[in-house]
Amino acid sequence: MSLHRTEIIGRLTADPETRMVNGATPVTNFNVAVDSDYKSRNGEDIPATFYRVAVWNKQADACAKYLHKGDPVYCDGEPSVRSYQGRDGTTKFSLELRANKVQFLSSKRDSMNNNDTTSQPAQYTQPASAPASQFVEDDLPF
Repeated sequence: MSLHRTEIIGRLTADPETRMVNGATPVTNFNVAVDSDYKSRNGEDIPATFYRVAVWNKQADACAKYLHKGDPVYCDGEPSVRSYQGRDGTTKFSLELRANKVQFLSSKRDSMNNNDTTSQPAQYTQPASAPASQFVEDDLPF
């Protein structure tokens, strides 16, 4: 038995992008900046770590609909490192996370629009017994 899991909390660096895979399966990608609470030995702030997050199916639709640049989000899933060639020809690396759970955290927009707190779902979760390609919507109050 093994476990390979990462949890992150950060802010979206841009609006999510959705595309269809095999013509029928939606996947939404977004980038999350995770700030460090630590300082270097010189007392300087450590720069943020950036993750590219992928979510699938119903969860992808919800993320595309409700998440926007700057929104705080919690993601839980399986991490991977991908290498690619940069424009300058050098090899670069990207931290990626295939999210099994995404929870929308409060944002500035939420605190300004407190009239209807039920308009945004609190989280979308993959049940433990479901295959990785199937996600369900939890009806949790915000």
